[in-house]
Amino acid sequence: MNLNQLATKANKEVYTAKNSARSAIEHLINAGEYLADAKAQADDFKDWVSTNLEFNYDQSIKYIRIAKHKNQVRLLERDQGITAINDIIPLIPKASEPPLILDEVEAGSLGYVGKVPMSEVRDNWHTPLHYVNMARKVMDGIELDPFSSVEANQTINADSILSLADNAFECEWPNVRSVWMNPPYSRNASSMAVEKFIKEYENGSFKEAIVLMNSSTDTRWFDRLNGVASMVCFTRGRIAFEDTEGKKSSGNTKGQVFFYIGENTNAFYSVFNEIGNMYFTGAVS
Repeated sequence: MNLNQLATKANKEVYTAKNSARSAIEHLINAGEYLADAKAQADDFKDWVSTNLEFNYDQSIKYIRIAKHKNQVRLLERDQGITAINDIIPLIPKASEPPLILDEVEAGSLGYVGKVPMSEVRDNWHTPLHYVNMARKVMDGIELDPFSSVEANQTINADSILSLADNAFECEWPNVRSVWMNPPYSRNASSMAVEKFIKEYENGSFKEAIVLMNSSTDTRWFDRLNGVASMVCFTRGRIAFEDTEGKKSSGNTKGQVFFYIGENTNAFYSVFNEIGNMYFTGAVS
């Protein structure tokens, strides 16, 4: 397309996005792609914007940035309901950073959306040791972590783990006393993990567990997990997960909740009360 055609397309997409209750993000992504093409063609992009577009240069750059990082933008919309441009921009990589490259498996394994640009890094966020030690204190150790890796287990230090190759969604879990679970957080992966967890619990694979999840109280998986938990702890503030080098994330956009499944609610309360608000659940008579 020539520059005149690109201007027409970009103006139309932005207008539609502003006046559409649905799919606004997709229209802005389209606009950003047209603008990126125009930026590559125009001798003076800033002048071209002021002459041809119904919005200013700064807005144009934001739309280009949204288009470049469209995979992450779509995850923000899908998993967290974030659609406002001013809310999206601080949560995506800079325009100079490379875009995420996601396939269905990678998209389903993301715990939350942060500012780390590469998916191979984003799949390796770990729970800070402080919280792991709290769980260990309550359960007198951790015998199984079903969603882990050799690297992650250097922090968790579970007696046994199920790695990606083991596929905790499908395999039978070993019989143990205690489980620590911090599964992938995307909608489908969370639901699958919780259903598998409940199935293994009802089959007697373990007696006690602590599960760390996002505090997505409106989801079905939350209701299901809450139904088997004895007590929950909603954290005060968000957990700053850590990368493989121990650097804390600045991009966690949701609060977290710890579910306790088991009979030792007194221990769970005494340990976790310092970090959040505690509630008994329907599983307690």
